[in-house]
Amino acid sequence: MNVKQLHEAGYSAADLRMAKFSVSDLRSIGCTVPQLTELGCVVRDLKAGGYTPQQLRECFAWKDLREANFSVEVLRAAGASVQDLKAAGASAKELKDGGFDAVHLHAAGISAEKLYDVGYTGPELRLAGFSAKSLELAGFTPALLKAAGFSGRELQDAGIKVSSVFTLIEMKNENVRARACCPAPPLAARSYATCGPPITSSPLLTVTHARLHSVMRCATSTRSSLSRSWLTTVSL
Repeated sequence: MNVKQLHEAGYSAADLRMAKFSVSDLRSIGCTVPQLTELGCVVRDLKAGGYTPQQLRECFAWKDLREANFSVEVLRAAGASVQDLKAAGASAKELKDGGFDAVHLHAAGISAEKLYDVGYTGPELRLAGFSAKSLELAGFTPALLKAAGFSGRELQDAGIKVSSVFTLIEMKNENVRARACCPAPPLAARSYATCGPPITSSPLLTVTHARLHSVMRCATSTRSSLSRSWLTTVSL
């Protein structure tokens, strides 16, 4: 009789386990990870029996699954974060090979030096948020920082000498581009902005506007009267 027939005949999972049926056999009749764990099955047995990381997570930590030789890539697909796997003992190289990018590893607190050693490029580290100064401390030369995409101004601001990798023309062009990206306001706007106190919606301003409108109405009325007088004179 096979395991299914024995189970239907009333034998329990414990009976079948004592009879040396495999974990795979027990899985085929619907035994769960918690049931088999209570029967003394360890994570390696359960992995060999075909249980997935998601199923094993009912009873085991990510570290247990790592020790059972599940790959970082498989555990990542099962929902493990870079922090989970780092805590479970995965190296920077394993995390990179498992599909995590430099942004994730930087967020997990892994240094630029380690990330560069395992194969992440300068541009990848810059885009991950590492500063020019942190990469210099990790061993990047000014030439490598330039190749990573840092500008001469960024290197200067970080206290890194740029004369060996940026020409005066390049630095001048950077300044020109910076001014083009952030043009100065028009002269009239600058003059207006520097003359007098800032405009606010105060009662005083409301009164001033009202007086201005009154003056303009008077001026308009005066021009109309003068025009009528001039026309009368001409007609005479």
